[in-house]
Amino acid sequence: MEEVLQFLGSIRPLTQACIDDLQRFVDFKKFPKGQKILDIGEVNDRLLLIKTGVLYCYSYVGDDSVPHWFFWDLATVVSIGAFYERKLSSQCIVPLVDTEAYFITREQYEYLCETHLEFANIARVLLQKYLIIFASHAENFRKHTAEERYQWVLDNMPELLQRVPQNLVAPWLNMDQATLSRVRGNRP
Repeated sequence: MEEVLQFLGSIRPLTQACIDDLQRFVDFKKFPKGQKILDIGEVNDRLLLIKTGVLYCYSYVGDDSVPHWFFWDLATVVSIGAFYERKLSSQCIVPLVDTEAYFITREQYEYLCETHLEFANIARVLLQKYLIIFASHAENFRKHTAEERYQWVLDNMPELLQRVPQNLVAPWLNMDQATLSRVRGNRP
């Protein structure tokens, strides 16, 4: 729980009343590798903060899984539409390794935002952060070569290359495994 308070407090100072509510609400769970946290057709009713581990978010086009994103230590994780709009999820979220995470429910999230201005500001900062990351990722795919996309990962999220298997990184970067191997091999 201390990690949650430190993480949130590093974004905005927390009042004692907010800390008290967080201590009442925040729960902890271990998710074994491969166990779906969210499946297609479910409503995402929890916002996660990863303590340790790696989560993989993907959907299907036909029978093929399509990677959306990867999250690891101290990332907040939801399926956006399924959490914020209460829609049925079109995505799966699954741990790539044994993962430990803190979480609050959607209702607790709403209560904290409505009751504590600092928590609402933290939520806004985190939403902006992920919006910027996702927008730059989408732009990266439209405008750049395979080498430039790989360089973007090296510059912006190098840990991805150590924590996520190449067979998942390649399609996420919109390339096949042979191209990823070639691009990686061309690096000094």
